[in-house]
Amino acid sequence: MNSRPAFRRSSSGGESGRGTEGGAGAARAGGGPAPATPGRAALGRSASASAAVGSPFSQAQILHLMKSEFGRARRLGHALACIVLRVDDAAAHAESAAVSERHRLRDAVARLVDERTRDYDHLGLIGDEGYLLVLPHTDLDGAVVVAERLQRDFAALELRGGAEQRVVTLSLGVAATAASDTLFFDTLLAQAEHARDRATAAGGDRIEIFRRDKFIADPEA
Repeated sequence: MNSRPAFRRSSSGGESGRGTEGGAGAARAGGGPAPATPGRAALGRSASASAAVGSPFSQAQILHLMKSEFGRARRLGHALACIVLRVDDAAAHAESAAVSERHRLRDAVARLVDERTRDYDHLGLIGDEGYLLVLPHTDLDGAVVVAERLQRDFAALELRGGAEQRVVTLSLGVAATAASDTLFFDTLLAQAEHARDRATAAGGDRIEIFRRDKFIADPEA
């Protein structure tokens, strides 16, 4: 395993991923070396499940991965964060678009996440039109950096349905745990899902952050 995060190369040739803004340490609690966590290729995404770069894990796979990462974080006292995201008006897009267009939208989300995160971060499908991004060795502030980048860069994508160009945005819910402050991995997931639902209910194109007993919306607003 490499001693530093593996970043995807952008089309411009520079390193893309969490280290491009504020350094890799800004997104990892403590800024230490890369964790001993299996990367995407080691988990088999380079085979049939990942014929296209960035193909997300299935719901069963991503929940298994999150449970494993949660257990590792509790044992070693490391931070763990997750982001639950959903394409705004996904149902409307699904109804109006052909199957190929819906797949194109899903591919756009997966490719963007793949390019903007580390090799040992994990993206999977969850619920109806939802995605779960698991971020090992990442505290809440680091997860917010990732969420802000995904929100900004996804809105800048040019997505077309036939001759029609769509403005497509994301609603994101962010939650994190440090050491033993959360007992169960599904509690952490529920926190992020609840935050995402609040972002959607507030009109979308928004980030909601779960912080204990309160929510903080749009950290820069």
